[in-house]
Amino acid sequence: MSNAVKGRILKATGLTLDIVAPLLATLTQFPVWIEHSSEATVSGVVLLLAFFCCIPFLKHITAFFKSPSIPVLWLVIFVLLTLLNNIINQMIVVCFVGVISNTIGTFIYKIGEKLSPRKE
Repeated sequence: MSNAVKGRILKATGLTLDIVAPLLATLTQFPVWIEHSSEATVSGVVLLLAFFCCIPFLKHITAFFKSPSIPVLWLVIFVLLTLLNNIINQMIVVCFVGVISNTIGTFIYKIGEKLSPRKE
């Protein structure tokens, strides 16, 4: 097997690892089917829809937050973080898997680049 073929195989392997590992982590943390984990799915959908519903109201919200009182600001941050807690924990797992797999995939891809000839 020539170096060019080995290089293409390593580059394809690195790219596949970069994509598949974070995708699998996402699918395990955020189930596709609602009956698997309805709480996580509903909370994400509810937050997304709530955000879209608030778009027309953003002028009023931004005007209020130009000079909010500190207790109100802390209350808003507390409520948002409480609502996002489950999603944040799931995203931490997905991001960790992404960092590890993309680091390994990058090394594999770079080795493949060194082995395959450059087209100019």
